[in-house]
Amino acid sequence: MVRKAGFTLVELLVVIAIIASLVAIVSAVYMRAREKARQGVRIMRSKGWTLVELLVVIAIASVLMGLIFAGIHRVREKAKQTVCMSNLRQLGIAPQLKVQG
Repeated sequence: MVRKAGFTLVELLVVIAIIASLVAIVSAVYMRAREKARQGVRIMRSKGWTLVELLVVIAIASVLMGLIFAGIHRVREKAKQTVCMSNLRQLGIAPQLKVQG
């Protein structure tokens, strides 16, 4: 099978997920260091989600979606190969049946 130039959708999703997770990690480390330098350790945490937490959740979801899409892609390719092999088999059997019949 010849592969076309460029990236597939799955590859792009995986790259985006990795970049998003790296940005979230760096952002979390930077914000934590900055907060500790300014205020020290927080006593109470406010209700709700922070931007960093949302970015981490989105990054994890993106990675999981990328893995799922890659799995689905492999299953579809295998199904196409199976259909092709079945068609070739039928094309091979058809002349033999014609000769016998």
